[in-house]
Amino acid sequence: MNTVQRRGSVLALFVALTVLGTATLAALLPDRGAALDLQLAHTAEAFGQVIVRNWIPSNEGEGPNVAGNERASQPSFLRLRAHLVVDSVVFVPGYIGLLVFLTLLLAEHARVENAVAVHALCFVSVAAGFFDLGENGMTMQALDDFLAVLPEGSTYFDVRQLAGGATLLADGTVRDVFHASLVKWSLVAGSLVILSFLAAASWRRHEMPRRSDARNALARSYSLLLGALFAGIAAVALGLGVVAGVASDGRASTALLVSGSAAAGLALSAFVAWQALVLKAGARGRHSGPIQRAQVE
Repeated sequence: MNTVQRRGSVLALFVALTVLGTATLAALLPDRGAALDLQLAHTAEAFGQVIVRNWIPSNEGEGPNVAGNERASQPSFLRLRAHLVVDSVVFVPGYIGLLVFLTLLLAEHARVENAVAVHALCFVSVAAGFFDLGENGMTMQALDDFLAVLPEGSTYFDVRQLAGGATLLADGTVRDVFHASLVKWSLVAGSLVILSFLAAASWRRHEMPRRSDARNALARSYSLLLGALFAGIAAVALGLGVVAGVASDGRASTALLVSGSAAAGLALSAFVAWQALVLKAGARGRHSGPIQRAQVE
């Protein structure tokens, strides 16, 4: 397998994990902001209210259990737990791997030759992944603490009565989730700033193509510019979302983080398209930035 094929395989793996994770998480979410509402809760009471409002099945919890009512089973919140597991096992490895891989490629294309600097740039994305995993683990623990006081045989109706009531869930546990979330989003914003600057530097170094390669080179140039633009927009939106979260403006924070995530998706799509075009040119044996004629092993 040559260099072009290896890079193409790695890129395809990370893209597949990211797309699969995104689709699965979207299917598991009861509504668009349900996961963010949990992340941005400041108190145990707010956390419980989000659980009751967003994560109880629509056909459960409306009334107490009665004799012969088989559907009023003990609440497990499998949908929320599955969401956290898929996020940790599929989505986080996918999008963090994609951020690191694109950082390496753009740094190479921008002629960043200092290995320590390149590793430092990648560390920002890796750190975001660790905080994302930590946030998921703490959310799972917070859910268990919230439900711990329920006796055997309880139903979703009993869970509704917990909201605002006495549980084992402490405000400190919820604040740990909140702080981990803010750090994660800040680091993701930092990763996007890095990608934006590296893409701009790569675009400035873009060489005039040969006539036979003009169409591919023009498409690569536009992809870099679009990626840099959307990455910058996403970083600003996510940064403002973090600021709004610190200011306890949950509605504005959620809107900004959702918008920033959408812009980040567009940026990553543009960078993936750019690299696909680079690999296509490299497979034909042409020089295209850092990709040169591949030597078959």
